[in-house]
Amino acid sequence: MNGLNMNAYVDEADWYIKRDKCPVCHHLHATQLFSASLCDSTFQAYLSRYYHPTDLTQFEKLCEVPYQLDECHRCSTIFQRYILNDAMMGILYEDWISSEVSYNKYIKNTNPTQFAKYAQEIMTIRTLFNKPVSEIDVLDYGMGWGYWCRLAALVGFNVYGTELSKERLEYAAKHQINVLTLAEAQQRQFDFINTEQVFEHLPRPLDTLRELRAMLKPSGVIKISVPNGKFIPQLLKNPDWTLPFDDPHSLKAVTPLEHINCFQQRSIPIMAQEAGLDILRIPLRTRLANIVGLNPVEMARQVYRTFRPGTYRFLHRPS
Repeated sequence: MNGLNMNAYVDEADWYIKRDKCPVCHHLHATQLFSASLCDSTFQAYLSRYYHPTDLTQFEKLCEVPYQLDECHRCSTIFQRYILNDAMMGILYEDWISSEVSYNKYIKNTNPTQFAKYAQEIMTIRTLFNKPVSEIDVLDYGMGWGYWCRLAALVGFNVYGTELSKERLEYAAKHQINVLTLAEAQQRQFDFINTEQVFEHLPRPLDTLRELRAMLKPSGVIKISVPNGKFIPQLLKNPDWTLPFDDPHSLKAVTPLEHINCFQQRSIPIMAQEAGLDILRIPLRTRLANIVGLNPVEMARQVYRTFRPGTYRFLHRPS
């Protein structure tokens, strides 16, 4: 998916890669927060709820290395030390995770609340560039089923989307989204790159951000939005892996195999610095002015994001 530095990643087994430094800032020192075997009955039940491999014996392979969570001393990112290699990541997302379940989740989230959130964001993006909206080139990196892309296109942006899943690419193309392969996207430059719930899944997030920076025009902007893991260190002291994902004490942010990077307050600013990007601060008045309708929930969200941005950030490429 992105450039590899194979000297930094060591194969532990056929399926696994060991990350010997923080994937977000490349710092070498981290504290172990949690370690267990995925063969433990609790984890087997947990995995069976969310992953459905064609061959159930594949779960046995998961026992070869520990499920280990380490917290970086520099940027506070919590990361899974052992992750599936690129080939197995492809199998995880194409085979083990049901596309039907994923699509149904997408449909469920296509609701007025999500619309209000995306609409405010897209209208705010329009204010960042001093040119007609039709001349603003936008890439949705990891677009999923393409909902954000379609809304941005309705506003008038020149929108492109890229995604690893062949099925989702085909779905997007059928819905008039301009689809690019990653290789095609890397040959272009964009004013704005959207990444929504993407960086928590990436084996090499800092490397990926550097690649995305190269795909930005001068003064271009990248948005990163990932789950906030500020409560995870405390929850790991007495973890309950039986809780549903929508429970406030859920450990969803560190889901084995899938959510391999868990970001905290310092994570994105430090990663941005390492990638040669600046934090872009959007004034509250701009955020509020672009809310669609009198939506008190969205107003509260924008106030919170202004003063406690956490893991929702806009990054700017210096011109």
